[in-house]
Amino acid sequence: MKFIELILSICIVLIISCSKDNGYKKFTDKENGRTIDKLKFKNKTIFAEIYDSIGKPWSIKSLVNDTIIEQIYFGKNGRIISKVNLNLKNQLAGPSYYFYPSGYLRSQRWYRNDTLTNIGRDFYDSSGILQRYIYYDSLGEYYYNIFFSDTSLNSDIFYNEKNPRTYLMVSQEAPEPTRTKIMKRMESIGLDSLKQIH
Repeated sequence: MKFIELILSICIVLIISCSKDNGYKKFTDKENGRTIDKLKFKNKTIFAEIYDSIGKPWSIKSLVNDTIIEQIYFGKNGRIISKVNLNLKNQLAGPSYYFYPSGYLRSQRWYRNDTLTNIGRDFYDSSGILQRYIYYDSLGEYYYNIFFSDTSLNSDIFYNEKNPRTYLMVSQEAPEPTRTKIMKRMESIGLDSLKQIH
C-alpha cells in the first residue's frame, strides 16, 4: 500500500508543478489563411509551426538567439525549399540556403539587413557540383563571379561592368591571380575608366 501512496504522491507533485506558470505558453493563431502553432516564453515567440490552408507544413520558425530567427520553408512535396536567417526586424541576416525540387542545394547567399553581401554560391542540380561564386559589394550588387563547368575544372571570370564600384572592389578585394586577370580585361576594353568614379 505504501508503494501506491508513493506513486500517487509523485503524480500529485508532478501535476501541481506542471500547472504552475513556468513562462512557456502554447497557442494557435490564424494569419493569411495559415494556421500558426506558437510556443512563447515570457511573451516572446521562440518556436512556430506554420501550416497552409489544407494543413500541410509551410514553414517552421525558431529563435536561435536574442537577435536571429531561423525559418525553414517547405514545398508542396514536403521537401525543404529554403532555410533563411532573419533579424528581429524580419530582414534576411546571415546565411540563407535555397534548394532544388530534387532536394539538392541550389544556392547559398549571405545577407546583412536584407542586402546581399559577401560571397554567394550556386550549385548544379543532381550533381551538387559548384557552379559559380558571386562576389557582392556592401550595397548588394555583384562585382564579379567565377563560373565553373560541371564537367571539368575549367572556370571563367565575369565582372559587372554596370556596377560603378566594380573596379574599386576588384582592386581591393579580389585575390591574386583573379585580380590581375579581371583588371587586364577591364583595361583592354577601356572599362578601367570606372576607377575614375572613385
